[in-house]
Amino acid sequence: MLRSLVGSEMCIRDSYCTGLLCARRLLNKFGLDEKFPGTEEITAEYEDAYIHNEEDGEDGPAAFHALMDVGLKSTTLGSKLFAALKGAFDGGLEIPHSEKKFFGYDPDGKEYDAEEHRDRIFGAHVAAYMESMEADDPDKYATHFSKFIEAGISCDDLEDLYGK
Repeated sequence: MLRSLVGSEMCIRDSYCTGLLCARRLLNKFGLDEKFPGTEEITAEYEDAYIHNEEDGEDGPAAFHALMDVGLKSTTLGSKLFAALKGAFDGGLEIPHSEKKFFGYDPDGKEYDAEEHRDRIFGAHVAAYMESMEADDPDKYATHFSKFIEAGISCDDLEDLYGK
């Protein structure tokens, strides 16, 4: 449903969800989805790049270890590649990484703002754009967001919609 509302362009939210879905499907396929449940709530926090099986200790299975191969894709700050990586990691795969390429990282201040990354995943920028367009140019808003209006979705409903 989101794809038909937003359009065909893949965004950070789509990339994150794709990584999350791939991780959950892989773990489910091998019966490890219960042992490695992943992140329950999307906070976009960066704590550690490794996943530990605390339930079984060293006797149980280890997490799937994956390495990201970007090929010829540019690895710029905030790239959708890193949104997919974050989704896969949050889904329960062990992927060595740092927060330095995530959306919300400030290379000058060398600080990562997880809330900014979370807002991008949940479409806060789209909600702000919708709100400003609705106030500034209602006709353009009605044309531009006609599918949202038909579905009864306002800018205040986006986070709940994206969280489903």
